[in-house]
Amino acid sequence: LGYTVGGDVSGKSNVLTVSCYVQGERMLPDEVEAQCENIFATAVPHAISNMTHAALASQKAAFRNSVLQRPMSNAEEASHFEGMLLLGSCFNLEEQILTYLDRITSRKQLLDAWNEAVLPAEGVRRKVVIKYWGAGHAPPVPP
Repeated sequence: LGYTVGGDVSGKSNVLTVSCYVQGERMLPDEVEAQCENIFATAVPHAISNMTHAALASQKAAFRNSVLQRPMSNAEEASHFEGMLLLGSCFNLEEQILTYLDRITSRKQLLDAWNEAVLPAEGVRRKVVIKYWGAGHAPPVPP
């Protein structure tokens, strides 16, 4: 099709990131950014709202397993404990995450948390955007 599309949810220490990326020549980066924002503001909330209780339980179990997964190499182990060491008192972060996960019992809780993070009622969400323009396309001039 001429393009690569993907998304990712990942964490580093106590920071969770959600990303969307598109690489191709069919749309300019500003148009792609608007499409990614539509995913965050419309498609994900719709998917959460329509999630079955079984699907929610499955997602929780998968997340629990990912939190409990132990490092498999020296490099993973160093990365695993790096954030805890740098932040000082976060050695029980995984325990706190699992305790919080146990309190999630409905998709409404998940939807409220998503909306609070992505569509805050007050202020503006923190966001990093990286855009590349291909040959023949100049980036817009800043105002």
